[in-house]
Amino acid sequence: MIVESFKPSNKEVVDLINRLCHNPVVLDNRCIIRIYGSRGFYAFNTNKDVFNVLRLCVHPKWRGEGIGTLLHLDLLKLAEQHGKKKLQMIIHEESPALCWLRDCWGWRGMGVKQDYFKKRDGYIMEREIV
Repeated sequence: MIVESFKPSNKEVVDLINRLCHNPVVLDNRCIIRIYGSRGFYAFNTNKDVFNVLRLCVHPKWRGEGIGTLLHLDLLKLAEQHGKKKLQMIIHEESPALCWLRDCWGWRGMGVKQDYFKKRDGYIMEREIV
């Protein structure tokens, strides 16, 4: 499904998530969103060797049920199928997912982007595809 170029509001994203189930959606021919019912989604774009993860989100109702791990594993598999060498993501400095990325999923910190999130730092994280 191709969606016309737009900058979605939070409501538009939620509406999109509620309408789709497990279908990839391409925005602007650059951003791909893969949705898992109402449980969660991830969004990424690509360049030559890298999947740039824009979002990996689990609905609060489904947190602690392994949905994030399934999304992460699916993302790794998809990146590998497309011949990518690594994943990259910038994550909010106070995100509870930071420890999951680092301690459980094998991501490593590559640096800090000052004031990336409206006066809050973003951590540049990277994960090699093995």
